Amino acid sequence: MVSKMKLPTFSKYFKSKVLTKSYVFDFDDTLFKSNAEVMIRDVKTNKIIKRLPPHKYNKYVKNPKELIDLTEFESESILMKAVPLIEKIAFPALKKADNEIQVSKLSGNPSDTIYILTARGTEVKDAIYKLLKKYRIETVSLDNILTIGQAVRERKTTTALMKHEIVSKIKRISNSVEFYDDNQENINAIKTIKGVITRKV
Repeated sequence: MVSKMKLPTFSKYFKSKVLTKSYVFDFDDTLFKSNAEVMIRDVKTNKIIKRLPPHKYNKYVKNPKELIDLTEFESESILMKAVPLIEKIAFPALKKADNEIQVSKLSGNPSDTIYILTARGTEVKDAIYKLLKKYRIETVSLDNILTIGQAVRERKTTTALMKHEIVSKIKRISNSVEFYDDNQENINAIKTIKGVITRKV
């Protein structure tokens, strides 16, 4: 039996509180741009056949003679060089939500929460947290950085379906949810959840 992804913060929220609003942001090509690429290797020689950026890999169909190498997406050093996409709608929205939550904390009544929901693996969870701090995003907890790469592979599902499952859980504990993503397949999946506003980046 394939184990389900553990989401420790959710069980706590289910029992204790309802959030006024939750913001859910994809990471790559939504908030930040990095130089990490997916390497496609020959299954026999292990030589790199091609390199794909995230948006092209999302639509790539692997053939049996190829191996997928995600090493660059597991590299903290590459991730820490990522730059915020300030010209797109998501990063300014993240900064605005973060500032508003900081103000509400001063009043002792914070009710909104920010989640980062990424197809990357747990190897870079700490690095994402550090990168957010580097750009003065202060209210995203380490627990709320949800890295679903391993879960997608273990359960042999798609990123879109996995994101749908998690955002559905977030909606249950939130009066409203805003979801930001650059991938249309992910946007289409989330659009089916009642009460969630989708923002295509």
